[in-house]
Parts: sequence; structure tokens; C-alpha cells
Amino acid sequence: NIYPPDKLENIRPIYFERWQQDFNITSGQPLEQKRLFVTIGFQCTFDGKNVKRYLEVYDSGDCKIRER
Repeated sequence: NIYPPDKLENIRPIYFERWQQDFNITSGQPLEQKRLFVTIGFQCTFDGKNVKRYLEVYDSGDCKIRER
């Protein structure tokens, strides 16, 4: 879907990092954290609907475009 920029309202940026924390089952001690991906994008209102578009960038260099 293509949304005309002049019809977008209440535009908010999205940025977050998703991390994974593993634990040693025997000792219960946390192991090294690793970042799964970084997300950048935006959320806005279009014709009364909440629209999200963002790009997930993985440490491997792979990317995924998400729509919600």
C-alpha cells in the first residue's frame, strides 16, 4: 500500500533494539547477551487507521520490511 504523505497524521518515529539473554540452566547464571536486530521506522494515522512501517536490520546484514 502506498499512503500519500499529505494524508498521514500524527507521525511518530520507531526505534528499538531486540536483545536475547540466555541462561546457564545448571547454575542459573546469565550468559552473554546478543542483539538480534535493530528496528527503525514510523507509526502514523491514515484514514483513521493506525499504520506501522519499519525495517529490521540484523547483525548479519540481512534486512526485513515489516507492515503492521
